Amino acid sequence: MAPTMRLHALTLSVLLAPSFLAGCGRPPAMAATAAEAQASASGTDSPNPPPTCGPMSQATLDLKSNEFNQVLVSWRVEGGCPPFEGTITAWYQDERAPSGVYAIDEPSGALVDPPIVHKGTWDRDYYLDITDASGQRLHTFATITIKY
Repeated sequence: MAPTMRLHALTLSVLLAPSFLAGCGRPPAMAATAAEAQASASGTDSPNPPPTCGPMSQATLDLKSNEFNQVLVSWRVEGGCPPFEGTITAWYQDERAPSGVYAIDEPSGALVDPPIVHKGTWDRDYYLDITDASGQRLHTFATITIKY
């Protein structure tokens, strides 16, 4: 009779072991979720690691006018990581506030700015300000002369 008691005592010690009790009282799916959460919290198993961003090294802004006195604005940013967020702001040098503000969300692209007609010859300034997902920020400035 003694051997049977030892077997029950051994079974009881296995059943009461912390590793066995970790999943007790929970459905199997919840036990797995708890284990995944613990692994994720410890940083040992991350399904979506944060992106590694290269440095944003250069921003360029190119301006050209067409026969309709519209300004073709193109920009390009080297490096960084998406998503990007920024603006291109345009104004004549005699204005106190911008007459064109364009939201951008790509590291490169182009747009057409139809400026307000100013009789004569005027300089129109464009300012690019862009930030990437890691908080890196670049800005640049360009000017074009427009004749009406």
